[in-house]
Order: sequence, then structure tokens, then C-alpha cells
Amino acid sequence: MIGRRSIRTAVIVAAFSGGLGVPPVFARHSFGLYDMGRTVEIDATVPAGRWLLFSYWQRATGQVFSGNPFEEPGVWSGRVPQTGPGRYFTADIFSSTGISSALSYLDAHVLPGNLALLRGGNLAHDSLEVQAQMFWTGDLPQQFRQRRGYSIVPYLPVLYTPGDASFNPLNPAWASALPPKPFEFDGDTGARVRYDYQRTLTDLYAERYLRAVSDWAHSRGLRSRVQVAYNYLALDMLRSARYVDIPENESFDPGWAKAFDPTLPAYGSDRWRHVTDSYRLTGSGAHLAGVKRATIEFGDDFAIYRKQPVDYAQQLNESLAGGITMGLLTEFSSASTEWPTPQGGAALGLGDAWTAGWPQWRDWPALLRYFSRSTQVLESGQARIDVAIYHDHGLSTVHDSRPLFASDRMERAGYTYDFIDPLALATVEATATPGMLYGHSAGYRALILDRQTSVPVQAARAMLSLAQHGLPVVVIGDPPRISTGLLHHTENDRAIERAMTAMMRLGNAARVAGADEVPGALQRLGCLPSASFGDGSTLLSVHRQTSEQDLWWIFNPTDTPVATRAGFLASGAPYLLDLWSGAGERVAQWSVEGQRTIVPVLVMPHATTVLLVHRGEQPGRHVISSSAEQIVQHSGDVLVVDSRGGTQRLVLSDAQVRNVDLDGLPRPLDLSHWHLHLDEVLPDGPRQHDLDLVSLADWRSMPDLKDAVGQGLYTAVISLPAQWFGADRESILRVGEVAGAMQLAVNGHVISEQTTGYGRWPIGQWLRPGDNTLTVRLDTTLLNRMAALRAAGDARYQTGPTPLPTAASGLVGPVTLISAARLPP
Repeated sequence: MIGRRSIRTAVIVAAFSGGLGVPPVFARHSFGLYDMGRTVEIDATVPAGRWLLFSYWQRATGQVFSGNPFEEPGVWSGRVPQTGPGRYFTADIFSSTGISSALSYLDAHVLPGNLALLRGGNLAHDSLEVQAQMFWTGDLPQQFRQRRGYSIVPYLPVLYTPGDASFNPLNPAWASALPPKPFEFDGDTGARVRYDYQRTLTDLYAERYLRAVSDWAHSRGLRSRVQVAYNYLALDMLRSARYVDIPENESFDPGWAKAFDPTLPAYGSDRWRHVTDSYRLTGSGAHLAGVKRATIEFGDDFAIYRKQPVDYAQQLNESLAGGITMGLLTEFSSASTEWPTPQGGAALGLGDAWTAGWPQWRDWPALLRYFSRSTQVLESGQARIDVAIYHDHGLSTVHDSRPLFASDRMERAGYTYDFIDPLALATVEATATPGMLYGHSAGYRALILDRQTSVPVQAARAMLSLAQHGLPVVVIGDPPRISTGLLHHTENDRAIERAMTAMMRLGNAARVAGADEVPGALQRLGCLPSASFGDGSTLLSVHRQTSEQDLWWIFNPTDTPVATRAGFLASGAPYLLDLWSGAGERVAQWSVEGQRTIVPVLVMPHATTVLLVHRGEQPGRHVISSSAEQIVQHSGDVLVVDSRGGTQRLVLSDAQVRNVDLDGLPRPLDLSHWHLHLDEVLPDGPRQHDLDLVSLADWRSMPDLKDAVGQGLYTAVISLPAQWFGADRESILRVGEVAGAMQLAVNGHVISEQTTGYGRWPIGQWLRPGDNTLTVRLDTTLLNRMAALRAAGDARYQTGPTPLPTAASGLVGPVTLISAARLPP
């Protein structure tokens, strides 16, 4: 059990009589104190019969701060008692004493002489790596009785589950199922007691530990930023998040398939959806608390040396889709420009410890500007989430890789969702807006009960009240019929039955057999998604609302472009925002159907776009329908883009019809001939390469560049005849796959800050008749050379338990120049 450091131990002895189907009955019990290592003598009078004897004692775990917080129980248990100087023991997270001591240390030893630390910043608390045989604190029995109304002592045997309070992701067996409970009562007594125990743990963690962190921060002009409840099943992240200013998550371990896993979760898999649902817990906590910011520590994992800008963007965008608003990138280790050698956790295959010696170091400013613009959009106004899913299970990042919500049909129908805990349901804020849930901060328009068998009686009454005031409720499976917790459970069970029966009689409550049926039920109840992208769409969105605007951040998590006809629940003039450049353009083609604005949307692989609807702005003339592949607004001009040519028909908002002949435009031009100059970086110094390419390809297919890493410059010279130019046409550059970080330039003009591939840009203003020079600056990761050094057996480069896999490098393409028609006024 976890507690403060002590050399004395309290012993609780309990004797259980008879069968295991009844609550325990004490024959006699004694409490005692004894010094570590001494023999304990138990004085008990036991009647005749069969008995089980249990003994429990409290002691410090012996866990100290070290380079590896994930030690096996035998390691930290052997360290108790440790009274020597210089030992920093892990604080008891269920007591205010440990955290108060740590904060007092900051006051006495860190802040004096460093008052700049207090200038409007955050007090950051990293993830929990506390280890225990069973979570406990000194006065837990008293606190349990006070909060739950009965003594926990007679029920101690059913609380312990081996591994539940100690997690070690560096152990290859860590992600396996928890061992069975050594002891259990018949019936549901054990489950009820464990529910009360876990709720009490969250009470103490939130009220004593997290509140102390926040109060200390506020008293010194800081905000608290905490990775709340992170790593542990027993703690409720949703409730804990409401005790800090900025709840935070971490991308380190959610969704690992196994220990030391170097792969990133693939879109659509249960593993990927599990990760995104974990992020939703953090985002939901922020929404329920009414705060704008939820953060994530990301970039540190076992995919060492391999992550391109598109991978970092994908990792962050996945969390943003779950309600996170800001990413905190880890880690930068050195300003040295020398060849970096593995350090820190690299010996385990962990982390990308960036230095100024990485080829892609110069590309980070552009990527960070993209991240910061994403945060600016996602912290605008108020969150607007379609539905809330009842959740009462803690975090579930460990020992589980299933998503928290079983079906992806709701996302594919366009719905956004959060999770909500039972205590949040029973607040005044929950019911402030009739027909909505948390209307002031999240705007949920429906509640989902997902195969919930039991709920607290207060939550059941709150659900009934919400439904009676017009909130649609969808129940998957049977509605809950029993209460949680042990005290007065018979009366509470009857109250649950009455509340759920009354709720299901209402016209705005529906029952479905499975999670796949939820979207249909929501639609029948009149709760439509605020953004829809067609049947089965892979696009994910986040909705924010200000006093004048509705914003939708839209993300394509897949490897292929997505073009669709999207509908947005808002009226006004629509704009598209580019988060790479910060520029916005009016949408060239859109229409209105009822209360929805219909916009053709194209989102490239792993990319995002932002649609903004400015309510009240009078829309100008625009295209409402067309047969072309794409209609683009560019600097006041409307461009008609279609690689097929032919005559394309456009209908305008003033009822005019335009037929645009594209056959007179030049045919698309594929750029295949390039010169590549590479400044290769190596441990023993730079090396230069110059190659003339007749086609674009992965460097690994080129003998001279098979293991090369560095900074390359691709150059293509394009000779354009006069027919590419004119007032009725525009040139658009399309770039396909880029395995690295790129920067594009035409005749010396940088045309985009976008470092990732899959983009298209109008470049006519920088072109001229005759020869034109197109350059693509391409910077790689360190991966392929590090993999070769490791494979060669160099002791300095042995990173992780398995060989480093190589990955594609270079401009893979295709790169195409196309001609688009400019619509006449």
C-alpha cells in the first residue's frame, strides 16, 4: 500500500467465517504496531469452523525518483525503510502532506533568486509513475467511512488486484490482462465495494493533491498544468481534470501494441481509436470545467529517429480531434550542430532528442507556426460537441487497447462526442440550458448510455431530469437497473429502476441494440451532427463557436485525399483558412440547404483545413454548383480546376449559368527530370552528392544514397510557352508524397511554409514565359544512417531491443503543373 515513508507498520487482521457469498463477520480482530522485521503475534479467539485469515499492513513503497520510475515491486519494496540523506521518496498522491512538502521545498530552495519563474507561467506536473501493491493512505479507513458511510476494513480482501496499482510499460508483459483477484465475494458485493474504494481514491487525489497544486500555483500568480490521473485505471480523469487549470495528456504509452513498440497507431484500428478516446477524456474534462485549454506532451516514444513533420503533425492532429487544444513537443537536448549520438532514453529505443545537428532542425519554425495557429483556432470561443457518452471507469490507458466507445459509425456520420462522468451530470451547470447538457461550455445535444449496467442514484435522477427537459437520450442495450456502491443499495436499486423506467417512457429516449445503431437513433430524435461529410466519411472535425462565427477544424487522418460535399449547421459567408500560411479566402462554391451551408471540401492526406462561417455577413456572388473537380478562390479570382479538360458547367448564386471550356488550356505537365544536390551528414563529417534524376524515387533505391541523411536541393527547369499565360488562366503546382521536410520555391520565391507533402498552390504570379526554376528543399531525419550504424555493431548506436527499420527518404512525388481557368467577372 502506498503511504508516507515510515519505519513502523500498522497491522489489521481479519478472520472470515463460513461461505464466501456473505459479507465478512469478525470473530475478533486486533490492531498493533510493530517495528519492521519483528515477529507479529496475533491474539484471537476463533470458534469452531472453517476460517480464512487475512492480514493487512500499511508501509511506504520505497519508490524514489530515478532515471527509471518503472521498477518491479521487489526493487522498491527492498528499499524500505530508507532513512539516509538525499533520498527523495515519491509523494503519497492521496495525502496533502507529500505534495505540500514538495511545494514548500520549491518555496525555500528554488524560487528565491528565480522569481522570473513566477511571471504568468504554469506549474507543470508530469504523469504519475507511482507504484504500489495497493493504493492507500494513512487515514483512508476514516475517510472512506466519512464519505461512503460504512467501514472498509471488513471488505479489504476484495480490493486487491495484483498489478492494478503498479504499471511498468518497459516490461514486455505489461499490457497483458490483469491477474485474477485472489479473493472475491459471491454476488456483486465486491464490485460495489471496489466502486466505493476507487471513488474515494479519486476524491482524495483530487481534493488533497490536485487542489494543493492549484492553490499553490494561484497564490503565486501561476496556473496549474497537470497530467491528471495519467496511467491508472483506478483514478477518474474526467473528475480530476476539473481540479486543475489546464488538464494534460501524454502520447507516450496509449495504444502500444507491446512494450518498446516503434510503430504509430494506424488510423481506423482499435488501437488508434483507443488513443483518440484517451485524448477525448482529457478534452472532455476541460469542456466540463469550462476551460479553453487542454494540452498534450507528444513526440516522445519508441519511434526513435523516424518521425517526419507529417508524423508529428499527425500525432498532434489526432489529439486535437479528441479535444486537446495545444501540443507541447518533447524534446530538445542540445544546440550543438555536431553529429548527435544517442543519449538519455535512446539506449531503450526511446525518444527523439532533437539537436541543432538534425537535418530538419531548420524546418521546425514553420511546423511550430502551423501548430500555434491550430491552437488559436481551437481555443476560439466555446466548444460545441454533439453528444456526451456516459463514462464511469477511470482512464483505461493500460491493460487495454480497445476504444472506450465500441463503434466508429458515429464519427463516420459526422458526430463529435465527449465523455461525461456521473458527478458532472448532477451539477447545476449540467441543466442550465433546457434541452442541452452543459450548454454554457460544451453544448451537448444528446446523452448516450453505452451498455451501462449500474449508475449512482444521483446520476440516474439527473438523467431523468435532463430527459424531462428535452435532452435526447440513447440507451445501448438495456437501461441500468442497479445502483453503484454498497450503502443502502437495496433502496437505491429501486430508485434506479423507477428513474430509468420513467425516462424510457419519454418520447425523446430511445433504446438500440448496439453502438452501430446510435447515429440512426440520434437522427430520429432530431439530433443531427453539426458537421456532416457524407456516409462513412473518414474526416474528423472540431466545432468552436464565437459571438460572430462558427469554426470547424477538419482533419483527414488517412493516407489518401478526401473530397466530399460537406454540410455545416450555420448560416453566413463561408471562408477557408490555411493553417500553414495563416491566410483565409472566401469559399468559391457553396450553397444553402435549410439551416446548413453546403461546401465541397478537399482535404489532403494527414492534413487539416478550417472552415469559418461568418454569421450575418452578406454573401457575394458565388458558385453554387459545378461539374468541375474543384472551384478555388484565389486573390479575388475564381479558378476552375479539372485535369480531365472538357466543358464544365457552373451555376452561380444569381442564377447565371457559365460553361467554361478547359480544352484550350495546356495539358498537365509532370516534372520528372530533376537535379539533386545533397549535403549528406555523417559522424565523421559532411559529404556531397550531385545526381541527375529522370524520375523521382525513394533514396533507398539509389545505391549512393541508400543510407544517406542530410539536406538536399531538388532543382527542375521548366520551359513554358506563351499559352501557359493569360488573364483567363492560372498555373497550379501539385506536390504528392514527400518523405522529409520540404520548402518550395519558384524562381527564388518561397511559395509555402508547408513542410509536408500533398499540397497544391497557385504559382502563376511567379512564372514567366521561357525557363523557370522550381526548387524543393528536402531535409531528412537521421533514421537511415542511424539504422546502418546500429546494424554495423557500433556500440555508441545500439538503440533499443530490436534493429531500427529504415524508411523512405526524398521527394517521391509526383510533382505536376496544371493549368486552371480563371472565371471571367
